[in-house]
Amino acid sequence: MDAEVPHAERLGLAVLMTDLSAIILSGMYVAAADPNIPSGDWHHPLRKERMVFFELRQYRTRPGQREKWVKFMEEEIIPFQVARGMVIVGSFVGQEEEDLYVWIRRFENEEERKRQYDAVYESDHWKNVIAPQVPMMIDRDAIKVTRIEATPKSVIQ
Repeated sequence: MDAEVPHAERLGLAVLMTDLSAIILSGMYVAAADPNIPSGDWHHPLRKERMVFFELRQYRTRPGQREKWVKFMEEEIIPFQVARGMVIVGSFVGQEEEDLYVWIRRFENEEERKRQYDAVYESDHWKNVIAPQVPMMIDRDAIKVTRIEATPKSVIQ
């Protein structure tokens, strides 16, 4: 089907989509700068009622283990955690660092994080099946976990 659409028309559509994205984002930032400008139903820029936060988790894989680790994460760990209520925002590998693996989890509040940690890390499956395999693929001493929160206009909330 793409062959039937001239290149110029496809390019025009791409430019239009980019322009629309810029307009939407611009509107969000205008609303944050001047609340008197009508701009739709945006959240208040400095809201404090939500306590949503994220964990940015950075791991270092052992030499030659990155592909095996990614497969283990995507086929075992992430599905297991999601089944117990964890919200996994994304999973990434480093482009310039061959041993880097990063993933992000989202929590509504600290109480939810504690409940989900217990549901995952206190389970027999985690203790007996998953946890014993982890040290063979990643350097547990190099794990870095950073708690972060989204800025008011971040796409990820």
